[in-house]
Amino acid sequence: MKKYIKKILFVLFGIACLTGYASANEVRGNMYFSQETLEHGMASSIGFQSAEPGMVYAGLNLNYISTSTPIQFDGRTTIVPIYFFAGIKAPWTVAPYVEAGMDFFEMLFDGMSNSHEHAESPNEIDYYVAAGVKYSISSDMSVSFYAKRYEFRFRDGWFMPLNKASHSGYGVTLSVQF
Repeated sequence: MKKYIKKILFVLFGIACLTGYASANEVRGNMYFSQETLEHGMASSIGFQSAEPGMVYAGLNLNYISTSTPIQFDGRTTIVPIYFFAGIKAPWTVAPYVEAGMDFFEMLFDGMSNSHEHAESPNEIDYYVAAGVKYSISSDMSVSFYAKRYEFRFRDGWFMPLNKASHSGYGVTLSVQF
């Protein structure tokens, strides 16, 4: 499953581009705030996602993730990544959803460079998967409750072995349409 996350996100992004509605007169989106409790830390984020009617959505979010165990090189326990994400949701007032995201700059860097030539594994991009339930309070506001799992991959040096860290947690999101 882990090695298919990139492919799944690519397909979801393609579907979002093909089925999404965009107009020069009106572009709608959601701004949201999330707070998560992790096994060994906490995370919070602010993000933007498409708010067009339909089941597929995509967006970007800025995260603050702090744990008690290393999640990046040099033993760093706090990071501030930007994730590109895509998801599928049901079109109901109370609706389930699934979502997956990848570290945007790691994805961009890995795609533009040949950094994986000397790597133990070509998939060294941090990612997350989430599933939850969204409740639409009104047409412009919703709240979501979810479970999330982060996967962090990093090296302490160019030829050093790949380190992996996983953190699971749960959280709540408040989303406002603009």
